[in-house]
Amino acid sequence: MMTRIMVVDDDPLIRQLLMYQLGGAGYEVCVAQNGQDALQRLLLEHPDLVLLDVVMPDMSGWHVCRAIRAWSTVPIIMLTAKSAESDIISGLESGADDYISKPFSLPQLLARVEAVLRRTTPNRRPARPMPGAESAPGCSTRDPPPQPDQRPRPRRRTDSMAP
Repeated sequence: MMTRIMVVDDDPLIRQLLMYQLGGAGYEVCVAQNGQDALQRLLLEHPDLVLLDVVMPDMSGWHVCRAIRAWSTVPIIMLTAKSAESDIISGLESGADDYISKPFSLPQLLARVEAVLRRTTPNRRPARPMPGAESAPGCSTRDPPPQPDQRPRPRRRTDSMAP
């Protein structure tokens, strides 16, 4: 099952850019164009993470975040042009898990999305394997980690002594 991310932004170009970039990174993307739309779609779409703009016409992202937090623990990352320290604090106090200011770096956005999902989703695997992970011993994204009984146990001093 693909990880689903909801993008909430009133700017159609931002929604389209994020749909393309997140989709290319292996995520399923659903969109909402304002706060009311987001609250309704959240009940239907059940996203694994929400990317939420602050400045929207019907209600601020801070209000949307507080409304979501009243009944859900879905991870929320604020993605907004408001970059003052007081805005960042307001976003985090509203219940956001992270805060990214526009303009933003796409690689950094993807890394933060993955980091928040890793912290909030048990046994999470990345949407797309990290480069080189398949070739590193013990770092396969397909194989489960070795079980404790399969790991070599350290030799004790008595193990090497002959009777």
